[in-house]
This record gives sequence, structure tokens and C-alpha cells, in this order.
Amino acid sequence: MISSDYNYRAYKILFVDDESQALKYFAKAFGDTFRIQVASSAKEAWLIIEEKADEFGVVISDQRMQGERGVDLLASIQNQYPDIVRILTTAYSDLESAIDAVNRGGAFAYVNKPWQLEGLRGTLKRAMEHFLIRRERDRLLREKLSTLQRMLVMDRVRGLATLAALLKDRLRDPTGALSNYIRQANLGKQLADRAEALAEIDLMSAIREECQHLILALEKILADVAVEAAEEDQPVDLARLLKQCVDHDLRDHQTDGVNIRVDVPSPSPVLHGNPVLLRRLISTLIERISEMDRADITIHVSVQNLPEAAQLELRLNANTAPWENGQVASLYSALIPFREWPMGIDMDILSAFLIAHHHGGSLELINQAPFGPGFCVKLALMGGGREESALDPSWLHDVLRNLEAWRAVAV
Repeated sequence: MISSDYNYRAYKILFVDDESQALKYFAKAFGDTFRIQVASSAKEAWLIIEEKADEFGVVISDQRMQGERGVDLLASIQNQYPDIVRILTTAYSDLESAIDAVNRGGAFAYVNKPWQLEGLRGTLKRAMEHFLIRRERDRLLREKLSTLQRMLVMDRVRGLATLAALLKDRLRDPTGALSNYIRQANLGKQLADRAEALAEIDLMSAIREECQHLILALEKILADVAVEAAEEDQPVDLARLLKQCVDHDLRDHQTDGVNIRVDVPSPSPVLHGNPVLLRRLISTLIERISEMDRADITIHVSVQNLPEAAQLELRLNANTAPWENGQVASLYSALIPFREWPMGIDMDILSAFLIAHHHGGSLELINQAPFGPGFCVKLALMGGGREESALDPSWLHDVLRNLEAWRAVAV
């Protein structure tokens, strides 16, 4: 519960006026109740706010100053720092300025000069109380959303872990694939960006929606990997497989300004694996890269033998700038409830991880030049001989650690 005893000195009040006497008078009149900082122009005030916005709860500005008007300053503060409460004051009985202050600057109050000190003191107190109440409300909301988000994410993780266990009869090392996927997901950042998606959702609605989505998601993964995985491995000519992906599955992308360049050593590497799953893996990664930026990009697909590890390395990267956080989030959103992406985008990368591990390899996102943005896939030449990974508690610890780090920032 919010206390009725407000700490009016917890945050500062910034007073802006181009008259030096007004600045001194304001600081002297209200310095006993509030922490006061002054600025002699809108420009100076803006620099102060930009540097120390988290120190201020209220800004009170004179309307008619040399240079920028007070209402323009308040409008800028509203756009960039909407939590700060804004008050406009002027020596002129200007109804137009008052209306403008509310419509453009989002003013909490409009005060005429000369001031009635106790009246203005009361207005400043109400403004600071408004700021403190709203800040406490936001803190409690973030705490509630944090708890709900963490609960839903852990339910999602448990569902995916259950799926991995069920896939052991059809895929090699599904638990290792899920572990690798979780370790690469920057949950802290992605969850903080999407916390507000839960703000208007009650608990039962959130749980119901999450259950429905998880069922659809698991069905999507099963459709991607489970049926074909039951087929026996066979020799696969990688050059021929890549050519099939480019010529058939990705022909539409070629017409959308996406070019694909393939470099395969000679003679072409042959690996032992499932051709249907391998083709799905390659097509998925190229499609995801092309979805990031369709504007005249070139996707470079290169193959390198790693004889010492009995593996080959497949790199797929684009000639573009590193992907932004939101784009990276779309690759790992199988862990994030209430995603913004259509069904399929948030699951096919997890399917790609499962396919790579099924073939005794791994999948890694690389977001920096010279090998990124894109992916690095390693595959065993002789097929999946990899031992099944145990359910190591450490990867679950990674999820919890990410959630705790996000909670500390959010709250």
C-alpha cells in the first residue's frame, strides 16, 4: 500500500525562467519543501533533463522566454520523458497558452504570475504526489508482470523439455539441441522489451493463451522433424543438396532481391544423414536470413571440411549490418510467450537446432562480420553418433539467471 506520507524531496523540481530574479525567488520560496534546480533557458533545461532525467519528478516552466517557449519545452519532455510531471506558468492571462500547454505539453497545471505562494506550493505538492503515486504504481505493475512473465516462460521451458524427452525415440540428442538453443537466447533483453504485452491480460487469460500456443508450437515442431526423422540415414552429396535448396525451395526469394552464392569444395563432401531433414535445415536458415532484410542482399553459403573433428562446417551469412535485438529475438522466441511473430517463425529455428544435433552437430547464431549476420552449422560426416545429453541442471540455471537479471532491471 502507498503511504500517505510523501517524501517531497525524493526527486527534484526543475524551474525554468529567463529572469534571474524569478529563479532566485523560486528557489528561496520553495527550497525548504522541495529539492530545487533552476535553468535560465529551455535549452539549458533540456540539457539538464537529458543528463539526469531520473532525478526529476516535476518541471515548471515560464511560457514567454527568449528562444523556445515553455510549452514547446514541456512538449519535448512529454515525448521523451512522459513520467515527469509538467507545469506551465506565465505573467500573462493567456487562455491560448493554457490550452496549448494541455494539448501539446501535457501540462499537469497552468499557474498565473504573480504567484500566490501557498497556492503554488499546494500545486507543486500535488504534482509531486502525482509523480510518486504513478511511479509506485508502475513499480508494482512491473513486479506483477515480472512474476507472470517468469511463470509463463518456465511453463514454456518445461513444455519444450517434455517435447525433447518424447523425441528421443525419433531424434538423436534433442535435449542437447534444446539446451544449446536456450543458452544462446538473450532472455533478459527480450522479456524486458515485451513485458508491457502482459499489462492488460489477466492471469487466467494468459495461462489459457499460453497453453493453446504451446500445443500449436509443439505440433509445429513435430511436423517439422518427427516424421522424416524415422527414416534411415543415407549418403548425401552436399553440393547437390544445396543446389536443390536454391533452385527449388528458394526460387521466390531470388525474385525478391535476395541472391544466394554457394561455395562448395571439390570434390563435394558427402555426409551420412537424412536428406529431407538436412534440406529443411538449410532452407529454414536461408529463409530466416532473407526475412531479416529483403532489400538486395546476398546470402553466402560456404562449406569447409573439418577432418580432425570428422565434421563439416556450413556457414550461411548475409552481406548486411548486424541484426537488431528485435530481429534476434524472433529467432529465439520459442521461449518467449506473447510473441509478435506469426506461428512458425518462432519455432522453425528450434527445429533447425534439433536437426543439427540429430546429425551429430550444432547450430550457432553469428551476428558480426566476417561470418555474420548468419549461422554456423556443424554436422558429423558419418551421421549422428553423438551421445544423448543428460538433463543437465546448468541449462535450466541459465534460464533462471536470465529471468532474475531481467527482473532486477525491470523492477
